[in-house]
Amino acid sequence: MFNKKIGLFLFFMIPIYCFSIALSKDILKEVSPYLLPSSSEVKQQLDEIFKKSRVILNIKTLKEAGFINAKPRKFTRIIVTAHQDLPGYIFKIYLDAQRHKSDETESVIFLKRVKGALAIAKFIEENELAHLFKVPKKWIYLLPQHPAPPKEFAYKNFILVVEDMHLLSHAENKKMWSSSNVTAEILIGLHSILKEIGLRDCAKIDNIPFSEDGKIAFIDTQSFGFKSVPFKRLKKMLSSEMQDLWDDLCK
Repeated sequence: MFNKKIGLFLFFMIPIYCFSIALSKDILKEVSPYLLPSSSEVKQQLDEIFKKSRVILNIKTLKEAGFINAKPRKFTRIIVTAHQDLPGYIFKIYLDAQRHKSDETESVIFLKRVKGALAIAKFIEENELAHLFKVPKKWIYLLPQHPAPPKEFAYKNFILVVEDMHLLSHAENKKMWSSSNVTAEILIGLHSILKEIGLRDCAKIDNIPFSEDGKIAFIDTQSFGFKSVPFKRLKKMLSSEMQDLWDDLCK
């Protein structure tokens, strides 16, 4: 009877503590509040995708699993991709074939992105700016322990799941920022968000693009909490009238 009870206990504990040897309990504890909920449909679909093969081993395996437009970004080397069967979501991924950037694992980077997004969302809500701005919901997805990559690869434990903001193209976004669609109300609200949250990398239009619904989306949420923000980066993208207002706001 004793052995049977122990067996049942271990059986029910496995789903909680089934993770890679490269993942410490401290990291798992820190990440847990931000994990994609087990009850969500996208979590269940991802489980089906990732349990079949080591999807994030390299670019080839990623594409074979149905991820599209998968290629590393120039500076961060992160892969921003979508999946053919999961509309409405964007996935940010580091491959097992990629070395960790400096001393930061993907868990550290993804935690920053999730926490930054939550801070922005809270500020937007508290200051009643939701008619002008938005920020995607972000979750961390814990990859199945198996199948695992070969030992010589840099084992990754997580990917980032991001709500699709339906952004305008680069050309359309650039046109919007220099147009009359950028009002004094937008710039005043934007300045307060950048300053109060310390969004070091969001004073450039690629990181705060317009979306199809006309709102401005904060898509780069990793670098927050900084005392200094390079506000002048935005000025040259604005109309001459709004450049003057931006100068006044940044004094």
